[in-house]
Amino acid sequence: MRDQYAGDVSDYLKFAFLRRVVDPGDTLGVAWWWLAGHDGRSDGKHDEYLEDARWAALDPDLFAKLKGRPARDVAGLEGLDLWPGQTLFHRDAVPGKTGRDAWRAAMLQRLADASLVFADPDNGVSRPGVVSPKSATVEEALALSEGGRPFLLIRFPHRLSSHADQLAHYHATFAALNPVTVRTCVRVPNAKGTTTPRIRWFTALHPTPAIAAGIERFAAAVRSLPGASAEVH
Repeated sequence: MRDQYAGDVSDYLKFAFLRRVVDPGDTLGVAWWWLAGHDGRSDGKHDEYLEDARWAALDPDLFAKLKGRPARDVAGLEGLDLWPGQTLFHRDAVPGKTGRDAWRAAMLQRLADASLVFADPDNGVSRPGVVSPKSATVEEALALSEGGRPFLLIRFPHRLSSHADQLAHYHATFAALNPVTVRTCVRVPNAKGTTTPRIRWFTALHPTPAIAAGIERFAAAVRSLPGASAEVH
């Protein structure tokens, strides 16, 4: 997560997801996997949805709050009144392999009192043995979900293998934690005057019945958007 992406269409989806699956009485922990600076890419501008009133159907109150956000940075998002109940944040810049153990220890300490955790790495969970600033490791996911604590995770699927294969491997990795994933696809405007699909997955490990029901409600809400789809697995 970088400041340049704060409030874009991915954020709208992830916040709408959290607002449906997190009970207001819970304490949510948000692990940002924050990266400082600009990555030089131009695809961090997908907030065109805020100019199309049809997108408000997903979460009208959230839509209004993001449309009126005062700044485009992650710290500004933390200050908005959009979070479901009490929320703890960990926003230390994520390192690569060097310094990762200390970073993880600080994250676990900061989020120790959270009753469930949402992790926001760009690329989901890395392959065993791979440590990347844009991915959580399997060990980090297991640590954040230790003791049966529900763990929520965003994933941007890659193009190196089929989505079906990726999902099967993903769920096999965490089979003991009863994973539930909602696969979403929304369409955003492009420079050609048409639209481009944006695919985002949201997974719950150790989901409670209330979280599972919230995922179904979220999927139904996504399907109300123009050209969008959502499937729960």
